[in-house]
This record gives sequence, C-alpha cells and structure tokens, in this order.
Amino acid sequence: MKNTKLPLAILAALLLVAVPASAEIGTLDQVPAATLLLPYFEVPLDAPMTTWGYPNTTFTIGNSSASAAVAHVTLWTDLGVPTYAFDVYLTGFDVEVINLRLLFLGIPPVTADRGVDATDRISNQGMISQDINFPGPDMPSPCDSGLPFETYQRMPATDVAALLAAHTGNPSTLLGGSCGGASHGDNTARGFITVDSVSSCSPLLPTDPSYFTAIVDHRNILFGEYWVIDADNNFAHGDSLVAIESSTTDPLTNGAGDYTFYGRLANVNGTGADHREALPTVWMGRFVNGGVLDAGTTAFVWRDAWPRAAFSCPSPPAGLSQLSLTGFDEQEQPDFLPLNVSYLPLATEAVRLGDPARIPLEIYFGFLYYDLKLGAAVPPFGTTAQSHVTHAYSATGRFQGAFTVWPLDNASAPYSPNDFTPPPCSNGLDDDGDTLIDYPNDPGCRDPYWFSENPQCDDDIDNDGDTFIDYPADPQCIAAWFPSEF
Repeated sequence: MKNTKLPLAILAALLLVAVPASAEIGTLDQVPAATLLLPYFEVPLDAPMTTWGYPNTTFTIGNSSASAAVAHVTLWTDLGVPTYAFDVYLTGFDVEVINLRLLFLGIPPVTADRGVDATDRISNQGMISQDINFPGPDMPSPCDSGLPFETYQRMPATDVAALLAAHTGNPSTLLGGSCGGASHGDNTARGFITVDSVSSCSPLLPTDPSYFTAIVDHRNILFGEYWVIDADNNFAHGDSLVAIESSTTDPLTNGAGDYTFYGRLANVNGTGADHREALPTVWMGRFVNGGVLDAGTTAFVWRDAWPRAAFSCPSPPAGLSQLSLTGFDEQEQPDFLPLNVSYLPLATEAVRLGDPARIPLEIYFGFLYYDLKLGAAVPPFGTTAQSHVTHAYSATGRFQGAFTVWPLDNASAPYSPNDFTPPPCSNGLDDDGDTLIDYPNDPGCRDPYWFSENPQCDDDIDNDGDTFIDYPADPQCIAAWFPSEF
C-alpha cells in the first residue's frame, strides 16, 4: 500500500502561509502577489486549429496558499478598455491553465468550489488543501451552487462574437456597439490581462465603482507564468506573470496621492483604494538585430492608459506619448530617436526594434533606454506613468527566448538620470547666457534631463575647424542639442 502520510513538521510548514521575506512594496520582484499582469497577448484567429502548430498564448494561475482562493480574470483591449471577466476557483496549492485560443472559441476554464463540486469532479482537493464554498451571485460561475458545471462550460455564441470583435478593433455588443481596441486588419485578438485575488465570484470589472470595496482582497498568494507559442515557426517564449503586491499599511499604497497599480488604469483616481504597488517607468534592455538572432528583437510593451471608455468606430483616442527612447551601440554611442513622436501609442503592443516605421534604430547591437513617462501631464499623476517591457530574441525557424528587461525605478519614486542635482536643462537657470532657459525653451536641450544647454552644436563655435558652425550649418549636427560637431 502507498503511504500518503507526511511528517508532521513538513505538514505544519506547508500550512503556514506567509509572504516571502524578499517581498518589498515598490520593487519588481517574483513573489506571490494579490494581482498578476499578463502584459500582452495575441491570438491569430485565422490560423489553423492543429494539435500543436497554431499560434497561441497560454498562462497559468497558481495559489501559493493552503487556503482556497478565487482569481478574478479581466481581459483588456490593446487600448486599455476592459471587456470581459471570469472567475477561476483554486483550492489550496492549486494551479489552473488558461488557453486563450480556447477562450476565444468560447471555452473558458472550468473550475468549481465546494458548493458546486462536492464530489471533486472538477477542482480536486489535495490532502492538505482547503476546499470551501465561496460566495457569489446567481450567475454562471465557479461559486454558483445553483448551476451544474456543464452550464458554464461554453460561452454563449453571442458573447464569443462580441469578445472577438472587441479584441480585433471592431464594434462589439460588449461595448454597446462601440469599439475598444486598435484595428490592425489581421483578425488577431490582442490585449492584456489582469488577475486579482477576490473574496467572492462576481461579474464586476475593475472599472466598476464598487470593485475595490465589494470583492477585492489583499492576500498576496497568486503566482503564474505565460507562454507565447508558434510551433510552426519553432518559436516559443515565456516568462513569469508580473507580480503586483498589495498592502493596506505600506506608505506607498495606503492613501490618497499614492501611485498604485489601478490608480490611473481603473478610475481609482489616486485614492490608493486598490492598495496595489505600482510598476516602473524607466527601463533598459539589450537588443540584437543580426548574427545568430537574425529575426531580431521584439519589444512587448505594456503602458498605463488612463481610464478609457469605448469609442465610436473608427475614431480611437489619441495615442500615449513617451518622454524619450535612446539606443546605445556597443561602443556606447547614442542613437537619439526624435522627440515628440509616439513610438509606443497603445496600452500594450509588440514592436520589432529597428523597424523603420516604428522604432527606427540605426544600430544593430546594443541596448535601448526607455523613459516611458508621458510627454504631457495626465491627472492624477502628472507625467509619471508605470509600464512593463519584455524583449524577445528570435532566430528564424530555430528558437526564441525572452525576459523582462531591467527596471530602473518605480512609479512611486520615478527616476531621472540626475536625481541629486537638477540638470542644466531643468534647473531654472540660463546656463549658457542666451536668455533661453531650460527645455523646451533652449534649443540646446534635447529633454529636461539633457547634460547641457550649450552643446557643441549650439555654442556659436567652429569646434571641428570645418568653417561650419552649429546646427543647421554644420552637417555633423543633427539638431541644436547634438553634443558634437565632429
């Protein structure tokens, strides 16, 4: 007979649920959290539904606690409009896989709490796992004890059609006949997903006024991973879901004025009512466009869009701006992308680095510095705006790998390259004596963090002795703020 007993010490350790000591509010760390973010997904709906070959995005949700939990999953369009939510019941130490291709075919994951599934046909209870009856309204959900689980195995056909329309940039009945996503014209569903730990099943969206007072809880117990699979091209990459911790006591997340994760995204309006930590605003990531990685580097970028309603088709809201993008080659030479261009206008998108129509880098190997704060202030946090960046590196027909690039700050404490002394282009002084003060007034300033109001291309000196002085006369100067005439 198989012995299923556990030593008492091990059993006791498993039943003790605590946040890992390494967890820190305001730091991007891989720990169990109250909210998870899948920053980007895409599901090509015209691809053949073969066993393994179809492009797809899958993700898992895990419960690190012995206590049962409900994870509230919300789909958002690539413009930041929420469309559809469903609940996933998790017994203690449970893991559930969500296949987005199946979801867009109308087949959501099937889970059930104790009230629905008393005989453990659906959500099994392990020997040290809790399985209870969660509260919830009279609706098809894992918590609705009045319905057999077969009732909610498939979404109604009208809901499936509406969900497909909403995530492909078309009018959707989920949005009152309006549009909510960008129209790319390729019948590919795109967007991002949030997963919140909640205290009951519910149809509420994070933008509903009662969401954070009625159902959200603050247990940091969820974890997960995602995979983007394209087996026909031998491509697949994955990473951990972004962990967003909650705290009702930490000074970064417990009051009005705190930049919290949902503070701008879901009408929390800077009250801190969600108590979720914010993400970074500035990132730095390696890119390679050539050699073995001949298919180049793709950036998957999620950005904090202010609360957005559905809109009349085809008139989407204005795109998001950013403060700056700067490439550096392997000899540390900068490639300044022109300012006042919205390179990453959507709430989430995939962009090939070096694409002349999107991110026109002139170098092939190096790293890209992203300052994804906004170019113009938007309440309630001004120009500060959280974000997330992943780079995927591909070799045609052979392999692909990806990871989250390096964060340099947090939206609760935004970074600038000159944190200790205001740089010349934002210090309120006329450093070069031309009567023009700081960015954007002084043409010698590329941005507020520029190192000088008086670079060589704006200093009235023939620095390289070619008889041409400054921009635009000297052909070596691409702008007045360019640092060298040589």
